[in-house]
This record gives sequence, structure tokens and C-alpha cells, in this order.
Amino acid sequence: VGEFQGQEASLWDLLFSQYISESQREELLTRYRSGILSIPDMIATVASILTGREGGHIQDVEGGLASKTTLLQAGGTMPAMQDQELEEALQMITINMPVDGFQGDKRSAWELLFSKYVTAEKRQELLQMYRVGAITAEELIQIIITLIEETKEKSNTLKFPGLRRQVTASELFSSQIIDQDTLSDLTRGAKTVEEITEMDSVKKYLEGTSCIAGVLVPSKSDPSKMQKMTIYEAMWKGILRPGTALVLLEAQAATGFIIDPLNNKKLSVDDAVSAGLVGFELQEKLLSAERAVTGYNDPYTGDKISLFQAMKKGLIVKDHGIRLLEAQIATGGIIDPVHSHRLPVEMAYKRSYFDEEMNQILSDPTDDTKGFFDPNTHENLTYMQLRLRCIPDPDTGLLMLHLMEKGSLFSALNDSTRKSLQSTKTTVDVGIFQGQEVSVWDLLFSSYIPPHKRLELLRQYKTGTISLQDIIQTLTAIVTETEERNARHTMSYKQPPCPTERESLKPDTAQPSQEETWEKTLKTTATHMLAGEHHGQQISVWDLLFSSYITEDKRTELLELYQRGGLPMDQLISILTTLVTKKESTSRKLDIKVKGPAQEIVADEKAHVVPPSELENWETSLRSHHLQVPLGELQSQQLSLWDALFSQFVPENEREELLSNYRHGRLRLEELTESLASLLAET
Repeated sequence: VGEFQGQEASLWDLLFSQYISESQREELLTRYRSGILSIPDMIATVASILTGREGGHIQDVEGGLASKTTLLQAGGTMPAMQDQELEEALQMITINMPVDGFQGDKRSAWELLFSKYVTAEKRQELLQMYRVGAITAEELIQIIITLIEETKEKSNTLKFPGLRRQVTASELFSSQIIDQDTLSDLTRGAKTVEEITEMDSVKKYLEGTSCIAGVLVPSKSDPSKMQKMTIYEAMWKGILRPGTALVLLEAQAATGFIIDPLNNKKLSVDDAVSAGLVGFELQEKLLSAERAVTGYNDPYTGDKISLFQAMKKGLIVKDHGIRLLEAQIATGGIIDPVHSHRLPVEMAYKRSYFDEEMNQILSDPTDDTKGFFDPNTHENLTYMQLRLRCIPDPDTGLLMLHLMEKGSLFSALNDSTRKSLQSTKTTVDVGIFQGQEVSVWDLLFSSYIPPHKRLELLRQYKTGTISLQDIIQTLTAIVTETEERNARHTMSYKQPPCPTERESLKPDTAQPSQEETWEKTLKTTATHMLAGEHHGQQISVWDLLFSSYITEDKRTELLELYQRGGLPMDQLISILTTLVTKKESTSRKLDIKVKGPAQEIVADEKAHVVPPSELENWETSLRSHHLQVPLGELQSQQLSLWDALFSQFVPENEREELLSNYRHGRLRLEELTESLASLLAET
């Protein structure tokens, strides 16, 4: 009947046709979304409304929905009872719940069906079975109770790594970190703990994001290069003031662990002191900050309480507590010390770990609550502001505070120049500053701007070669370009796109885009592999990036750093080859015995074991063994392995990798000789 007569129409089009009033449509959609109405029932109802409107069979459609008679006339499936009757019947059926979490509570069958333990799919299935009389009320109740019991039992046995102890799936669910569908997938075995742990939305609350892990300082031997340091080492060498270093270390302790950025390790305060990562003189202060993770003892009740609760009870000085709490929020969320993970904001409010007054203090910081000192600009900042000025370490992804050399151009800037940059505001349409008014100064010192570019702009501004407006345009262009690249990576670099897909992404222009240029560079730059499936072969950096050795997350991270200019090609190649070597070493099940840096011996159970004496005299051994080059510029020459390694034909990163592998027993002398001969033959 009607305008759709003889046609195949979607249910969506029928719902929004002239035959269905707005009130009818809203009611149908609401009941479908809540699981009361199935698709077949909705089709039958819509068909009956259309038939009645066109054929005059229905003079009055009560409540906007078809009656039983109309459903039969339309050829639909007549449910055993109508939706309103069904809801009223299930609301009348109540039971005292025997399950933990509900124990002692009287709940209706309807309420239990819509509890967090029953998925929408299962709810619709049970409603349909009950509606047509396939199960009784008693059977429905028993099925729901069994579902809840099984879900709770299984979710309590599935455990995730927390900050100090394991966290159950049930706790993650209760904290609204995972939803009902995810919990259901876990308990049914459709997803593993490992898969859920790697989800960004979950990892954020289990691990948090990087705190300020260390500092980068200009190398004394080569000022153009940066040296990585721990915060304590920078303090000990006089690069950081003791007060500045202490608050940064306290922030580390309060957000989970003391960080060793050189070895990419996380340690508790006691372990960090034992390892010499921080000094004994700081142990008590750092242990106090660490209680923000492990919990404070309430002297009145003996209960374990959070950092915020300790502040409210006067167990910790307010300013100190605000500084630590702000660091937690900046790195992923407030920590629940009882359950050992971070919390979404709503749950932090609910568990009394946060309140509106504190939220207001942190949202509108004053100089009194800006507890972190920027040694470059001599400003007091919030932890979030200082964190935004850090750059990621290309090797580990940890955030590092880049310290400018004393006496650099920056420190020579006068107060008027500084005030001009600080007082001039601008807005950017993308990224972390989106929708905010930000000073040119903050934009200039943000992580978007590479240190060399920052110095270049400051130098040009000081000499008057560029104006303030020029700086703003340059900075906003860099931010926009960086964010656009990041968006493209997220969409395009999940896997290597096929040629047709790459073609469709190219702009309609004869000139190669910047994206095409760097992609071509990665494809045409090759490296000689000393491990893995391409051992002894040349492979392009692009193919290496998309090989099975590099995870998707790591690939995206490296591409972002490379395109932003924060990762030179030689460092990118070094990182990639190191990742391949590490993965190969792991897959061969190496037995590692550490006896100190000079005595570390790695033995492969099935491979040749390099004698300790050879390792101890590795330089002598390399000088005494020779190779003859069969091809290339050095053809027919005899060189010691040592001279070959330190010749101009062996890149520094490959030399370091070969030496490291040989010294630690991962590469035999014969294999080293073969690798060097292959490299020299290509010259």
C-alpha cells in the first residue's frame, strides 16, 4: 500500500516517512534501544500502521502503536503480551538476590534485566523468549541470577597489572574503565587480558602516561648533540637546583615510580635508592610522596586513604598535596591506592578522592599553586604546563625536559622581549591548545616546536629580521602541520597501504607533497641488516618499519617523530635495527646472566658460546684477526677487524651495534668477519 507499494524499503525510511508520526517514531525507537522491541516486532508494527493509514482498517491507533488485531492483519508475529504489559509484569516479579553486590536487596526481574551484568543482546534475547512464552518467569529469574554469578566469578579471576598489585576485571568494570560488552568478551574468552590491557582507554588507567622522566642537556664533547640524564644526576652535577630536582622526583614517586630514562626502567623509591638512581638523603621525602600511590594510613580508623583524603584530614600540607595531585591528573588520572589504578574523573568524585573545590583550584591555577620551576625560563608552572614543554625521547617515548645551555641566546633576551612574547596571545584551531587563548611564549616553548627551531625564531626576532606576527604565523603553521600529519598517520599507517590506496591519498597536483617526499626518502634509504629474516641483506627503512618486528604503536610513534623533525634518519635506523636485534634475541630464548657491565655474557643454548677469555680481550682479538675484501674499493686488501670496523666505510650506528653484539656474545667472530666483508664489498 501507499507510496512504497511494490518497493523494497528500509525500516529507517519507513520510520521517517509521512505515515509515522513523530511521537510514534520516538516511542518505537526508545523501545527498540531499550531491548523491549525486536526488529521483527518493529517491522510488524510499522507495517500495521501503514496498512491502517492507507486502507482505513485502523480508526484509532492507541498509544501510537498497533494493537494485537492489527499485527495479525499485517501478517506480523503477535507477541504473547504487549510491551507495556511485559514491563509491568516483570516489574511485579521480585526476588531477594543471593549474589554479592546485591545481597539482601530486593530487585525486580525488569531491573535485573537492565543491570550492568546483562548485555543488550542477551537482554533482547531473554525478553523475546519470555514474550512468546518460551521461558517462565522463574526460569527467566534463574537465567539472570546465573548470568550475574558467572560474570562476577569469572571477572574476579581475570587480573590485570596495576601500579602495585593486580586489578580484577570486576574492579575495572566497577570503576567504569571497561564496559559491559568488554567484560562479557573477557568472561566468554572472546578477548584476552593482554588484548584489553593494550587498549588505550584501559592502559591510561592501569599505567598512566609519561611523567617528566629525565633531562636532555647539551653534550660537553659535542654541543650539537644532547646527553640524556636522570633528574638526580642533573642535580648532583649542578645542572638542576636541588629544590627543582626534588619536586620533579616527588612527582615521579607520586605518579607511580621513580624513572630511569637511560635504561627505560620504573622502580619503587626503595629500589631506586638501592640501585643508586637517587641518593639516600632523598629517600624519606620520596617515600612520603610515594604514599600518594600506596595510600596513607588514617590515624583514627586505620584505613588506607587517598592523597586527597589525607589532605582533607590535615595529614599532608595542602600546597604539597596539590602539587602531587596535579601531577597525577596530568599523567592519566587520580590514583586509587586501595585498588592500585587510576580513576576516571566521575569515579574519583564518587569515591571522595576529589571534589569541586579542588577541581576549581586546579582549573584556575595561581602563582601559589604553580609548584614546578622551569629552569629554562625561570617561571613557576603547573605540572601540566611544564610537561607540555618536554619532548619525547626517540628511543623510549619518555618525556624529557630539554635544558638549554647556560649563556645561550635565550638567556640573553631582555625582559621587554620576554614580556612581549608572554603578553601576546593567539589561538590555534587544532591540537592540545585547541579552542584556547595561548601566549606566543607558551606556544614557542611547547613540545610542538623543536629546540633548534625555537632558537632560530628567537634569534631572528631579537635581530629584528622577523616580526611578532611572523612568529605567530610560523608557530601556528608548525602546530597545524604536525596535527594534520598525526591525523593522517592514525588513518593511513595501521598497515602499509596498497598502491591504489596510496594513489587516492595523493593531492591533485604535479608537485610532490611533503608526505610523498618523506615517504620516498624512507623507501630509497636502505640499511644493511645484521639480524632477523633479512640478515646480510639491504632493506629499505620503509619496509623495515612495516615488517613484523615493529609493532603498530611503535611504528606510528617513530613516524610521527621522524616527520616532526625530532628523529634524524640515522637515529631512526639505529632504533629499528635495535628492535629487530632484541626481538631476534628474545625469540632465540637467550639465557642472560648479568655480572656487571664488563662481564655480561649472553649464551645461546643451541648456538656457539663465545669463550669468556675472548670476550675479556675483545679488542686484542679484533686487532689480531684479519679479513680480505673480495670486492669494492678495498678489493684484495687485508685489514684487521678492528681497522675495518673503524674505517670510514662502516657507519657509526652499525659499528656500535656490531661491537655490542660481539662483546656480549650475540655475534661470533666468524659472523662479524662475514658482516664486515659484506659491508666493505659494497663500498
